[in-house]
Amino acid sequence: KLPLCHSEQLAAAKRLTFGQRACWYGSELVSPWAAVRAAFVSGMGQWENKPYVEGQDADDYAHRFAVYYARRSARVSGELIAGYFNHEDPRFHPSGETTYTKRIKSALFSVLVISGDEGRRPALGPILGSLGSGFTGAALYHERTGTGYAFRDAALCYGGYLGKSLYEEFRPDISSFVKRMRHKKQD
Repeated sequence: KLPLCHSEQLAAAKRLTFGQRACWYGSELVSPWAAVRAAFVSGMGQWENKPYVEGQDADDYAHRFAVYYARRSARVSGELIAGYFNHEDPRFHPSGETTYTKRIKSALFSVLVISGDEGRRPALGPILGSLGSGFTGAALYHERTGTGYAFRDAALCYGGYLGKSLYEEFRPDISSFVKRMRHKKQD
């Protein structure tokens, strides 16, 4: 018997249980790449001093790092809860379309609308995840506490969902292109 969080079991399951969903989202928080991403994003924020903090030091970097993880945790929690109750599958499913236009359209709509046994309905997971991330970020910075900042950050987070969906749809093509370029370079 495979453990609950085994990637093969998560990939093969027809419908994910709440525990499997928690494993799916939890792995996003504790992966080494999540820490690298948090360090990079925090470093860029420190370098550009955005949001602005007077007299930057290591404590400010640590605060940015912690805020990144808090926002990420709020995003994942919102996605987990809304997705579970709305019967959304967090796993990516390729569109199966053949033209680029249809693939782009399918990838973008997969973040906006989900299709299921009950028909088509709004994808609430990304919406609640974005709002959770935006409002958590606004609550944890002293300089950017207004709802305008929260909604702006939520919109940026939602844009990340769109970008990730496009990337996932075209990842096989990107990998193939990189392999061809690498092979050409070796010749």
